[in-house]
Parts: sequence; C-alpha cells; structure tokens
Amino acid sequence: MADVRDRDNILAHREIIKKYMDGTQTTDDSRWFDPGEQADSDFPSGRCVGTAEINNKCAFLDRAGRCSLQVAATGEGMHKWALKPLYCILYPIEVTDSVVGFDTMLQSEQSCCTVDTAFRIPVFEACREELVHLLGEDGFRMMQEHYEQQYHGSQQGVRA
Repeated sequence: MADVRDRDNILAHREIIKKYMDGTQTTDDSRWFDPGEQADSDFPSGRCVGTAEINNKCAFLDRAGRCSLQVAATGEGMHKWALKPLYCILYPIEVTDSVVGFDTMLQSEQSCCTVDTAFRIPVFEACREELVHLLGEDGFRMMQEHYEQQYHGSQQGVRA
C-alpha cells in the first residue's frame, strides 16, 4: 500500500523510473497501482492505494528483488527513498492504528524479515534508519529509552 501522495510522486517521475525497470516489470504506468483509493488514517494523507502485483511480485520489484523506485532514485542522484512509499521504506516495520509494530508476513521465510525470541540486536535498532525516517531522532530516542527501561539486564545478556 502507498499513500496517494507517494503514488502521485511516483507517477510524476514515471519516465525516470521506467529507465531502471527490467523485462519482468511493466513500463505501462497505468498498471502500477490498483484501481481506487481507500481511507486509512495510518497514511499521512489519510488515503492509500495498493501497488499492483505483476508476475507474482510488486510492480516495482525487478528480477533480482530490488525496488526500481530506490534504484532509480539513487541512479539519478536523489536520496535513496525520494521515490519510495513510506510503508515500503519501513517494511518489516508497520504502523497499524497508529501503533508501530513488526509485520510477521515473511517471518521465517526471509532472513531480512525474521525475528527470534533471542537476538543480539533489537528489531528497532536494526531498523534505526527507517524508524528515524518515520519518527524523527526524538521519537527514536524515546523508543530506545523505553526499551532500556523495559529490558535492561535481561537474562544472560540476551534481550527479548
């Protein structure tokens, strides 16, 4: 899902993005998003739209599993997330009913999106850059403080 503002930004840069797509993707930008919009207060504008699935994957994923939006942005000298929807930036972090959490959709299927009950680094620290993008430095610092208050000194150095 993407905020409608993200969709509009992507479509405003369609010609740049198309240059970075491969043969498993469509350059027909009318097929990149699902039809219609939905109201959703978790999105900044309050409205969202689905990204289309083409060849059993997101329309923006290339054959190597890279996001063409991020590849295009960096290839054109922009910030790596200049074209990428917020929820794609955050994944596997999610925001549901204004609560920041972890999306378990790919749990145990892909190492990048899997957490364990015993770990060396908390998920929020592993996703620091993404969470700072969402919450700002102060919001991230509040997360760190909460974590330290709740889990400081867990058993045998393993934090859960």
